[in-house]
Amino acid sequence: LMIMNDNKVLQELKKWKNDLEIHHLLKEQNQYSYLPALVTQPPAVPDLLLNYITGLMQFRNFPVYYLLPHPDLSTEESIKYFKIDNSWITAFLFGIFSAGPQLRLTDFEEYIMQNKVLKNVFDYHASYYGILMHSQTIKNWPHLVIELNESSDFHYITTINDTLRLYITDRKFSDIDLYLKHENAHFGKEYNAEENQFIGLKDDSVQLANEYLYRQPKLRMHLNVSSV
Repeated sequence: LMIMNDNKVLQELKKWKNDLEIHHLLKEQNQYSYLPALVTQPPAVPDLLLNYITGLMQFRNFPVYYLLPHPDLSTEESIKYFKIDNSWITAFLFGIFSAGPQLRLTDFEEYIMQNKVLKNVFDYHASYYGILMHSQTIKNWPHLVIELNESSDFHYITTINDTLRLYITDRKFSDIDLYLKHENAHFGKEYNAEENQFIGLKDDSVQLANEYLYRQPKLRMHLNVSSV
């Protein structure tokens, strides 16, 4: 129903589906030798539609009550971990493309499920895991670093509001780390006035700086299961 509220995107979807149906009709006509063969190419999925779908698949501009349908699930100062149900995402996609004229299942598979732009966000044959963080730290600590199994290489991160954020990865994880980056340090050379020259840096100066540089505390949480 969300696409029904965006008339511009809905019109793009209807036009693309109509153009695709004309393409099929021309292909069928070309099978008859007594009719002139007409060159036809399948219409590309419009960029406006792809951008709209990509945003929804990354849960951007996504109704919060779809993610958290019950008030008990919206727990403040919490982190929820999960695995994405690919069947749900597929059904969600099919629901969007069911708006307007009919779309053949073969077309949905070929032009939507196999679309390169959409597959960069969602590949049905891949597994996706993530955490949903609901905390004031998102707003109060904008430089907060989140790592899953000591990695911050996420598939995508979506900030839903100033206290709710999604972190999605395509790898299993069992540890969640939260910390702030090290404070910036200022380094300089000490000047010896008597010798009228700068004192040279020692070979181990970098090692000493790293050793005594103030490090922000790191909070690590280990999940109760071996991996998500």
